Amino acid sequence: MQSSQLETTRFEQTFLYRWLITLLPDELLLDPNSRSKAIVMSFILFCNMMSCLSFLIIILLGFNNTPSVVEYGVPLIFGCMLNYAIAGLTLLYFKHINLAGNLSLISPYISAVVGGWLTGGAFSPMLYILIIPPIFAFVLTNVTSGIAWFILTIFTFLVFWLVDQSGTYEPLFMITDSYEYALMQLILPVTACVMVMIAVAIYEANSIRLKRLLAMERNMLAFKAAHDPLTGLANREEFHSQLSLAISSARRLEYELSLLYIDLDAFKPINDERGHHAGDYVLVEIAKRLKQIVRGTDTVARLGGDEFAIILQGVSDKARIEPILEKILVSIGHDVSLENGDVVNVYASVGVAFLPELEEDEWFAFDSEALCRQADAAMYVAKSHKNTWCFYDDMNK
Repeated sequence: MQSSQLETTRFEQTFLYRWLITLLPDELLLDPNSRSKAIVMSFILFCNMMSCLSFLIIILLGFNNTPSVVEYGVPLIFGCMLNYAIAGLTLLYFKHINLAGNLSLISPYISAVVGGWLTGGAFSPMLYILIIPPIFAFVLTNVTSGIAWFILTIFTFLVFWLVDQSGTYEPLFMITDSYEYALMQLILPVTACVMVMIAVAIYEANSIRLKRLLAMERNMLAFKAAHDPLTGLANREEFHSQLSLAISSARRLEYELSLLYIDLDAFKPINDERGHHAGDYVLVEIAKRLKQIVRGTDTVARLGGDEFAIILQGVSDKARIEPILEKILVSIGHDVSLENGDVVNVYASVGVAFLPELEEDEWFAFDSEALCRQADAAMYVAKSHKNTWCFYDDMNK
């Protein structure tokens, strides 16, 4: 079976995504769950750094007439950037996602509390930033941290409200200009919404990737469970399952069915004289040839050792099946060139059994095992002559 590549999302095709991937350590990228969180974490840290630079420019250019804003705002922004840098180093060098995630959430929380306390208390637009830590905690860390940040955020809102209701706090409105205050009321909630949207979008993109990866793993496991690992053909269990389904369908839809048992002649000397590696190579080559002969609706299986089986649907007439049998014997009889350049030959004995036409009450005594026994018995008769086929119906004449 050819391994299908995991389809990438549009975000995974961007330059930023590829750049962030190159920064992350292999230990985090190899584990699907850690990979998802690490990518989200690195992208958010990058966006937060860019946001800090943007706020720094806004404060220096937009609030240059308000010295108190510059006095308090600039150190706060530099403190946030330092904290994000520490979180990034924790992720890259210590490879601790949960710790890095919690460290990165300290900056928005402290910024919201300090900024809100200084610029209006419970009515400060800075409090919009408080919605970021609990949401990001669930995305970046784990449920326990998410619940802890959620409780802390609710408690913080409650404290601000109680202080405002008590009337004991007089907020220091450092931003006295109405335009500047209105600008903060616009920028901060928009920033919070954008950050939340980015986190959810990236997490969803990685969730899609994980779902696709899981689907691929399930398909791969299902394929391995139903197919021979050497030849890729259906294994014995899958063969019996397909045969039972084919017989049931043939009975219901009233169409014909044939079963071929194939045993290789002169195969054992190849194994004994040239080794199992050469024998395996021959089996793989024979499997390819058999698959090329039959139709896509037919089933080719390896029952074990050098024994194969083919389920031919819609065929139970000797005149129609004999050309197919001739192709099988000729194809198997062609030279097989081994990897070392040596040439070997094998042949085949084929037993053929047709699904009989039975009355309704007779089907209870006939099943897939009965058809297999017929094909197997015919094969042993053919094997006594070598490189030929035998019909089970002819054995009883």
